[in-house]
Amino acid sequence: MIILTLWLWWRVAKHGKYGKKLLTTQPEINFAANTLIVPVMQLLTAKYGAKKSGETLRNWLQRLHNDNQLALASLIPVVDLYYKQRFDPLGLSPQDLHVLEASLTDWLRNQKLS
Repeated sequence: MIILTLWLWWRVAKHGKYGKKLLTTQPEINFAANTLIVPVMQLLTAKYGAKKSGETLRNWLQRLHNDNQLALASLIPVVDLYYKQRFDPLGLSPQDLHVLEASLTDWLRNQKLS
């Protein structure tokens, strides 16, 4: 009887609800924002030094803004959109994604002109 119980438990565990892997759907990832944030980070790193270990992008921008009196406050809302695009399972709305891409592109264009 014990052998039969163990065999039935093993069959349920192997093929039943405990043996199935959960299927999750991944949100559609838009890589444009990721590819646009990299040049921003590279430019800031070249001019003002790298982020500190464990420092978030948002905190790094805030520190650079405070330490160097840079006009980086306009990038902080953009970074918040970038974080939402990167970490929120629902991602960004098309309008927010357009704002993110346009803001990063404009910021990079302004930096190249100055």
